[in-house]
Amino acid sequence: MSRRMERESQSPLLIFDFVDQQGCSQRRVFSQPVNVFSVHSISEVCSTLRKIQTLVDQGYYAAGYISYEAASAFDSAYKVGSQHQMPLLWFGIFNEPMTDADVAFDNEYTMSPWESDTTFEQYSDSIEEIKQAIARGDTYQVNYTMRLRSHFEGDDIGFYHRLKRAQETDYSAYLHMGRYRILSISPELLFEKNGNIITTRPMKGTVQRGR
Repeated sequence: MSRRMERESQSPLLIFDFVDQQGCSQRRVFSQPVNVFSVHSISEVCSTLRKIQTLVDQGYYAAGYISYEAASAFDSAYKVGSQHQMPLLWFGIFNEPMTDADVAFDNEYTMSPWESDTTFEQYSDSIEEIKQAIARGDTYQVNYTMRLRSHFEGDDIGFYHRLKRAQETDYSAYLHMGRYRILSISPELLFEKNGNIITTRPMKGTVQRGR
């Protein structure tokens, strides 16, 4: 029996679409967590991960995210922005995935044009600073990004489905955590652990290993 997810409810809804090692498309859906971990303090990131790992060892499933801004919890050398609004870490704990869940993807939505929060002058100054840092030998690669904003109305899961079809990526996810939502469409596999084998498929910046 299929179960239709009601996104209007307060229960989180997490969808993970991916290609397995055999090249087959898979989907895992999680809802109605038995516990939720939401962390806003760097000092709580590692201790919370240990709690989550304990529950996973007991047979529960953990699904969620760790933000880039949590990097300094693992190495103080990493410098990140301090004015974050979303949790540094958010994980739901679930009894099992709902592999038979029926999720409607065809609901309507509207969006305004994307607008950058970075001016052309700010962009130019940043690129010049990056060039100087490379010339000094401070770095050899910088992934420069900027934030885009748009006004959205309607069903964001419909937008997720459109992005997924347009990008044709092997790894994508929809995370509805109440106030915040994450729509992730990525060609990269950060890592996958299967027994004693760890597989990674990064998008760029890599070459084959030598002998």
